Amino acid sequence: MRRWLAKSLKRKLTLLLVFAILVPMLITGIVSYRIAASVTEEKAKQSGMNTLKQVKDKLEFVIQDVENMSIFLIGEKDIQLYLDNKTEDVTRYSLIIGTLTNLAFSKKYISNITIKPLDGKPELSNSTILESGLPPLLEQFKMDYRKTSKWLTSLYTNYTNEGVKQVVSIVRPIRNFYNFREIGWISVSLDQKVELLTCMTLPDKERLIVVLREEAGAPDEASLAREMKRIGQILKCETFAALGRSVGGCEQLSASFAEADRIYSFKGLIGSSGLFSSEHWLPSEFL
Repeated sequence: MRRWLAKSLKRKLTLLLVFAILVPMLITGIVSYRIAASVTEEKAKQSGMNTLKQVKDKLEFVIQDVENMSIFLIGEKDIQLYLDNKTEDVTRYSLIIGTLTNLAFSKKYISNITIKPLDGKPELSNSTILESGLPPLLEQFKMDYRKTSKWLTSLYTNYTNEGVKQVVSIVRPIRNFYNFREIGWISVSLDQKVELLTCMTLPDKERLIVVLREEAGAPDEASLAREMKRIGQILKCETFAALGRSVGGCEQLSASFAEADRIYSFKGLIGSSGLFSSEHWLPSEFL
């Protein structure tokens, strides 16, 4: 090697120029990549925290709105009279059903409003429930329910005339205004498919951020891909979804969002439509 260089000044100058050009370029590239990666990661974390704040604010708004509605209905004169009277009042029954229907129709996240008298009179509801998963929950957690002024249930199933619905309910006891005797209870159910309590959606410029809570029997990646295709057919457009990793708690959602954001940044390379996850499309050095 030394003899090969010693025989030609041109070779020496060429080798020197190669080192003089490539080494600074390589160093500059490495430094630039690290700076860009650090900035991108920080932006992704900040965006994830903003997303979590929006999720929190939206949940608080929905819960507060439902609580206010339940308090309004408990104090409604016709409801108090219907529950307190020993005889059935068909006219008042019809008026209350109309009120419940109007309230539920005006808020898309409400699946059902049910008022159950304790004296055996027909219950009041804005929809026909063939079978409800609420009574078993109330019986199972009877002590917890009795100790509080309001109780938030876990996810359960209602079989209605409109089909099967997964709901979460806020349950409150109804008491007589004058002697505070318990005369019934009210439940306001939130439809998880509409309001997406287990799947919060938030607009982010030209994207839609989705936070999906996993439940037993949750759809796998193939099922989600089919749903994305179906949504695209309905909307008559192409849909691109970047799937972040599953996490164990809300405090880890920023990491999941950062991963999905990295996958989204490769949209121009991996395709313009479909469902993409890090396991199949993102190289390990980018995780």
